[in-house]
Amino acid sequence: MLLPEDFEQGIIPVHEFTLPPGNFTFGEKTLQNYEISAFYDRHGSIYFKIKNTFRFFELFELADQEICLSGDAYPEPIDLGVSSTSSDHVILFPKRQPVFVDFGKLPIEAHAILLNGPDLPHTKQSLEIADSGRLLSICKMANTASLRNKNSELRYDRIPTHTLKIYGQIPTKDTVLEIVGRFCRFLVFVRGGWCGWGNILGVSSDGSAAFAYLGFARSDHFKIIRGWCDAEVIGDVPEVYQLYLKNIIDTDNETVFIRTLEYYRAANSSYDSSIEVSIVASYAGLETVVPHILKSHGGMSRNFVDDMSFLDQLRAATSLIGLNSPPLCKLTHLQHRAESETGGDGLKLLTRIRNRITHFKLDYSLGGKELLEAHLMSQWLCEIFLFHLMHYRGKMADRREWQGWVGGNIIDVPLA
Repeated sequence: MLLPEDFEQGIIPVHEFTLPPGNFTFGEKTLQNYEISAFYDRHGSIYFKIKNTFRFFELFELADQEICLSGDAYPEPIDLGVSSTSSDHVILFPKRQPVFVDFGKLPIEAHAILLNGPDLPHTKQSLEIADSGRLLSICKMANTASLRNKNSELRYDRIPTHTLKIYGQIPTKDTVLEIVGRFCRFLVFVRGGWCGWGNILGVSSDGSAAFAYLGFARSDHFKIIRGWCDAEVIGDVPEVYQLYLKNIIDTDNETVFIRTLEYYRAANSSYDSSIEVSIVASYAGLETVVPHILKSHGGMSRNFVDDMSFLDQLRAATSLIGLNSPPLCKLTHLQHRAESETGGDGLKLLTRIRNRITHFKLDYSLGGKELLEAHLMSQWLCEIFLFHLMHYRGKMADRREWQGWVGGNIIDVPLA
């Protein structure tokens, strides 16, 4: 098995490792207790390498390439596809990843690898976070800082950046997967995009593997536009996570938060390729969270809210949450445009920009800096509304301050 230290150089290792033997089913025929080795490709997908004996090849041909792996170590049968064949081996890939491998031992802790995780500053190499009676320790890998200096060169890569350790109450395979998935979903808000999780190992008391989830979940680009969380406020992440956990106890809050977060993520990840698309995605996040706040926190009926224009909903929501920083603050290019178009009304201008992108008109054009600031304002509003849902009033980086020196843009969340 690959251990966390195998990923320390910031590269997904591609060398082979041995797995417990399993049973291969070809239609109605089964080949029992067959040896298996595995390896990752450079993107984190897991592959099985099978020695191509005469018996395996014979059954493989008869099955028309429909193969399933099962056995004591593979209690959840794995449907396999064929990647390549040769005279001495066959390369197979699980059609769904990650795949579960059971080594039949009791775990006392678990480890996972994160790809393209959040940037931890030199002064804070790790974070300790509580979840469900357990502790999570997210620790930056040794080579991560040097790879950050190659952001532009590696911007589209999948880079192992952190180890995630789970300890405390004895974990099960299901609770580990639930906790890792929940925490990495929250990290979308911290980082602005998905960080991939995978190579989860349950560790027994003797240090050997108790179980494993092999393969990696999706991730967004290694380099992604930064939002509210930077080096100066990352230390507040454990507090924000506790507030997040309390917020998602309510299923409606959880649904709205996750849906808003997905639009927020899509806006960040599409920014480099199409800033217009990023504005539309971000605005969709506002259209998700704002009506929910008016109904659940403002006491407004569904029919009353549905009869309002979204611009009126947006105005009502900013008033309800006590927003005390004008949305156009620090956005000088949009300020000039708002003065001439909307009487200085930033929310009205944002709505107009989004509508003109979605319903194109030749006589309405926007400059690049105006589009940039529309993106920043919309994403900033998404952050503010999500902070309201979590009742967070701590520090944040104000992404609207995009000109001038790096840093110096830390503010208190501007909510009453």
